Amino acid sequence: MKTNNTFNKQVMFFLMIILLISIFSLNTTALEIDTYDFANLTESEAITFIERHNINIPEEFSQLEDFPDFTRRLILQAYNYPSEAFYFNYDVTQEYAEEIRTAVLSYMNLEAVPATVAATTYSLLYNKVMDESGNWVTSGGYYNEKWSNYNCYAFAINRIEQPSFYNTGKQYQPGDMSGAGRFSSCDTIYELANIVKEDLEAMGYSNVSITSYIPTADVSQELICVRSLSNYDYHFMRYDIDTDSWYHKPGYTSVLKYNEIPSNSSLWYSEYSDANGEHPSTFTYNSDIVFIRYEKKQINVNDSSILRECIQVEKDVICELNFENSSNCEFYLASTNPIRYDIYNEEFDVTYSGYGTNNLFTINVNAGKYYLRMNVGVYISYPQYVDISIHMHSYTYHVEQDTATYHKAYCECGDYITQTHNYSYTDITDTHHTYACACGAVSTTHEEHVASRCVSNGSYLHSIYCKCGYLISEDLHEMLIISLQYSQCMHCGYIRDSSRPGQVIMGVEDKVETSKR
Repeated sequence: MKTNNTFNKQVMFFLMIILLISIFSLNTTALEIDTYDFANLTESEAITFIERHNINIPEEFSQLEDFPDFTRRLILQAYNYPSEAFYFNYDVTQEYAEEIRTAVLSYMNLEAVPATVAATTYSLLYNKVMDESGNWVTSGGYYNEKWSNYNCYAFAINRIEQPSFYNTGKQYQPGDMSGAGRFSSCDTIYELANIVKEDLEAMGYSNVSITSYIPTADVSQELICVRSLSNYDYHFMRYDIDTDSWYHKPGYTSVLKYNEIPSNSSLWYSEYSDANGEHPSTFTYNSDIVFIRYEKKQINVNDSSILRECIQVEKDVICELNFENSSNCEFYLASTNPIRYDIYNEEFDVTYSGYGTNNLFTINVNAGKYYLRMNVGVYISYPQYVDISIHMHSYTYHVEQDTATYHKAYCECGDYITQTHNYSYTDITDTHHTYACACGAVSTTHEEHVASRCVSNGSYLHSIYCKCGYLISEDLHEMLIISLQYSQCMHCGYIRDSSRPGQVIMGVEDKVETSKR
């Protein structure tokens, strides 16, 4: 019995030692975390921090020599600016940065701090942003929530439609359209440019060229350029020929107008503007710049336009439609197999959608730019041709009287709309006028029209006019007493003040329904 008691005491003592060691280890770890010095963070400490917070290191980053420093910079930015979000374009980097920010805020007991909490006072140095009045400014930019749906690549290639067509976590990533590769597979910026070329060709664009210099571009072409932040991010800009300027969109923030012309001699700074104001740069894009030019799919719609488009398997086609005038516009989209189609306005808001083989529809368009997007079903295993016919109705070909009130206005295609008569006065004489519509409807005599204007001429007379402007008569005021002091003419509205005889208090020009003849 005594031996067993001794043994039990030894076991208990051993267990107590193990427990104390465990507690000491936990306390040491907790102490290390609680007293973590972000202000003097080293690269090794940065890696330790993300490991302790179970943040997965992207495989494509793990072997990069500057990865520890990049991680340290992300941690410091989240620590020093807890209210500011990250805005990278490459989805892997963006997700990694967001995880780090969440971990840093958690460490600081600031889990509830939103991405933006207070307006900033920074003014943009290298770009301008548009304000609510449409002016390009350095601070006080306007922000639209729908800009949070797409990044610089989608903006550059003008694929900002919602919902996004191609399968991607962040709209869009180079390679989403063609499957030709990913940013992570690129060793040089030229390899990334070639992936973009494959994307553009997959969407039906042609004559795609890649250069290290800025090529010339005309109204039938698009010109974009791309640059990288080491192996962690890329950024695109788009040239606008109308304003002779370059525009870009950092991540999911506002569109910016670049102050300069893209050049390898000038870095690209990551300053941006969002719903919370303007923010300074924290990273720079410093690789060579590559320029990509390609032919638009463009239709300048005047009266009628006819063309054929080919849609590749599991791809889509977007055509830019330019309307010179506002019109009632008829579309006819003919294909062997059903197609899905959408009409977008210049802001890429859907104005009309449909599905079928022989699609005939009419919509009202304003002068300006629209987009037609078409794609085929996933069950189609071969390219699909679509014949596109667009006709702008101009109901001025001729008009034909229909009733005493309405007429039919015809387009040269034979279509017509019903309109009310649009009369104009001509040939005004003492006895009649000609009140004619283009359809042939006519009225002639003044007697057919109640006087439309009755104008005071002073204390005694007023003038009565026909709607055509002819003076029918001048009559005495017919006064109606409205108080002990004032009386008013029932026809012209003239007001007389009995305390000031001979003086006009109010001469009123107004339309009345009846008048004394």
